[in-house]
Amino acid sequence: MTQIGLDRAYRLARRIVIGTVGGSILVLGLALLVLPGPAFVVIPIGLSILAIEFAFARRWLRIVAIRTGLKPAEEARSEFEAKWAGVKFQGKRADERENKTEDPAAPSVAGSGRPIADVE
Repeated sequence: MTQIGLDRAYRLARRIVIGTVGGSILVLGLALLVLPGPAFVVIPIGLSILAIEFAFARRWLRIVAIRTGLKPAEEARSEFEAKWAGVKFQGKRADERENKTEDPAAPSVAGSGRPIADVE
């Protein structure tokens, strides 16, 4: 196998192992909600393991941390702003978009998006 193939196989194997271990611990924590045991300790551990590889688990951990008061909302907001500070989004904001009511099935000039009647 080439180096690229080995790298891809390693990343896939790592993702599978982290998903299996983290998912198993998370399911155990959910079971401990109704069984006797420290569910509120085990569930964040499972989410933390899943957060190593999966973005949804990172979002859930951030939400739980904010709601439980472990992380103030202002701190989480400043982290978000710092992460996206240099990013320029393409397109227009929702309030700048034009509300067009044109027929989407009408023929248009290739690539321009304008109806044929507007082209001179």
